[in-house]
Amino acid sequence: MRQLQFSSAERPHWVRIPWIVAAAVCFSIVGLACLKSLGGPLNVDFTMFWGGRELAYLPPYRLLITPLAWLPYGLAFCTWIAATGALYVLACGRNRLPGFANPAAAFNGMIGQNGFLTAAILFTGLRVLTSRPWLGGAILGLLIIKPHLALILPVAVVAARAWKAIPAAIGTIGLLFGVSFFAFGAQSFARSLEVGSNYARFLESGGAWNWNELASFYALGRWLGLPEGVAWLLHGAIAIGAMVGVWIAWRQDRRGKIPLTSAATLLISPYLFTYDAVLLTLALGWLRGPKAGVVGILLVVPLMRVFVHEDWPNTAPLAAAFAVGTILFEARTK
Repeated sequence: MRQLQFSSAERPHWVRIPWIVAAAVCFSIVGLACLKSLGGPLNVDFTMFWGGRELAYLPPYRLLITPLAWLPYGLAFCTWIAATGALYVLACGRNRLPGFANPAAAFNGMIGQNGFLTAAILFTGLRVLTSRPWLGGAILGLLIIKPHLALILPVAVVAARAWKAIPAAIGTIGLLFGVSFFAFGAQSFARSLEVGSNYARFLESGGAWNWNELASFYALGRWLGLPEGVAWLLHGAIAIGAMVGVWIAWRQDRRGKIPLTSAATLLISPYLFTYDAVLLTLALGWLRGPKAGVVGILLVVPLMRVFVHEDWPNTAPLAAAFAVGTILFEARTK
C-alpha cells in the first residue's frame, strides 16, 4: 500500500528539492507575519479574533479565541500560529514536508486564520475513524467550530459503517454547546446565527468580498461571469460528484480515502477561502511528481494574487477537484 509520505526509497533526493524550497518560502512568509505582528494590530483576519468582534462562528469557537484577548496583540498572534501550527504539523504525520510547502498554509499563517486547526481536526479524526470510531467521531465533532467543513463527513461515516462515530460526535458537540451556553449565554447563539445569515446574503450578492477571494466553484463561476443560477448548478454538480467519490472510497476501503475526503471537503460548501485549502496537504503527500505540482501551482495563484494585486481567478477549487479525481482514479484497488 502506498504510504501518505515522501519515501526516500521511491524518490531520489533531488526530487524533494522543489518541495524544500517551497516549504522554506512558505515558512518565511509565516515567520515574517509573526514578526510584523509584534508591532501591533494588523489588517488581517486574526485581528477580528483578538478584538472580540462578532463573527459568523458558533459560540464554541469563542471558547478558543477569548483567551487571546488577554495577551498583547503580537504575542497573541504568535501564540495562535504556534499552537495551531503545532497541531497541524503533528496531524500531518509523515506529510510534514508537503504540509510546510502547501501555499495555503502560508496564506493561513500570514493572516492568522484557523486553517491549521481545522486541518488538524479533520486529518486526525479521519485517520482513526474506522479503527477507533468512538475516538474518531469525538474528534470530528470538534469541527462544530466550523460546521460547513463537516458537510462531507456523514457520507464517509455511513459509507464506512462507522456507526459508533455518530453518538461520539454528537456528544462532543453537546459538550461544547453546553460549555459555551454556560460561558456566553443564550444570546450568543442567537447573535451568531444572525451574523451567519448576513454572511449568507453576502455570499449571494458578492457584496462583502470579491469573487476571487472565495475558494469555491460557485464563486469561481461568478468570477467568470456566470449567472447566479448557473453558478449554483456548477457548484452543485461538482459537490455531488465529490460526495460520490467519497462514498466509493470509504465503502470500498480504497487507498487514499483520507486525502481524497480532505480534498473533497473543499468542494461542498460555497463559503470557503484560500486558507481552507490547507486541507489539501494530504493530497499533496499522496500525489506524485507533476500531479502534485499541478495542485501546488493551482494553490500558488491565489497566494500570489495577494502580493501582485491582479484580478486573477481563485484556482484553489480547481486544485481540490483535480486532487479528488486523480486520487480516486489512482486508488481503484486496495
